[in-house]
Amino acid sequence: MSEVATAPVTRPGRWCPPSYGLGPSAFAAAPKVHADVVYVAGGLYGNGAALARLIELFDREPAPRKQLVLNGDFHWFDRSEQAFAAIERDTSRFIRLRGNVETELAAEGDDAGCGCAYPDSVSDEDVERSNAILRELKRTARALGVDQRLGRLSPVARACCEGLEIAITHGDDRSLAGWELAADRVDASWRDGLVARMRTLGVSLIASSHTCLAVADTAPDYPHDCAIINNGAAGLANFQGDPSGLFTRIASPRWADTCAETPLYRASLQGVDIAAVPIRFEQSRWRSSFLADWPEGSAAHRSYWNRMVFGPNHSPDQAARGRFRRVIG
Repeated sequence: MSEVATAPVTRPGRWCPPSYGLGPSAFAAAPKVHADVVYVAGGLYGNGAALARLIELFDREPAPRKQLVLNGDFHWFDRSEQAFAAIERDTSRFIRLRGNVETELAAEGDDAGCGCAYPDSVSDEDVERSNAILRELKRTARALGVDQRLGRLSPVARACCEGLEIAITHGDDRSLAGWELAADRVDASWRDGLVARMRTLGVSLIASSHTCLAVADTAPDYPHDCAIINNGAAGLANFQGDPSGLFTRIASPRWADTCAETPLYRASLQGVDIAAVPIRFEQSRWRSSFLADWPEGSAAHRSYWNRMVFGPNHSPDQAARGRFRRVIG
């Protein structure tokens, strides 16, 4: 039976439907890839400039076996049909997982709103603006006739790199929009049995994205070599004073240092390199595109512009925990 934390049906955007539930059966049925280098990039948010830079880095990788996984919410700010269609076209050759955005684009009703299952720490105003963005985006997806196709994407994937077994999920191991791998909840998740759940899944690493704030950690005080890494957002600023996006790079030892971009922090897990790598995309191109779809005063501008320009109140030192260490230089 799927495991998912459910709440009383309340305001759209504050809860997620039972269909968001994951658990062992979802991962057992998930597609699995074997590669020497795996990119996991969730939260692209329709940022075409970030996608272009991500693809450039990926295509320059010399490893013969490589995979790029777009870990949900690759649509969001691409409100115009032209921008939305471009993201569809340019992501089509990669592995695409559905996040809450793609799931709700395919939903008939609006009961779940954006499907983010925002916690109480997020204001009602921010939640309603996210619901408004989703309504606009749903009209675009339906006009292009791609909404149901997005809803049929898998919510999770499995990967194996040099023997390291990896679960890839937009949210957490129990829900497509779960928050248990959020920066402020990881410590509690380790205490509440995350390692045991990972052992049930048969994985040593979970790569996540949904909570939009980057964190990477290794299991504390356990004999088991387990870790989680949340890339925050591929298409948004992740750290104060740095407008770059972020993705997770998983690489076998031979290919650990072949990325054209230097990681911000990394750790070795069972000999495999796990790194958080910045996406230094063309800011002027992205801001111009964003403003064309979301001018000042619009829902997305009010919620996201300051983060785009200044970054959140978060730093790589706060994100890198456990055995993850900053990379200097």
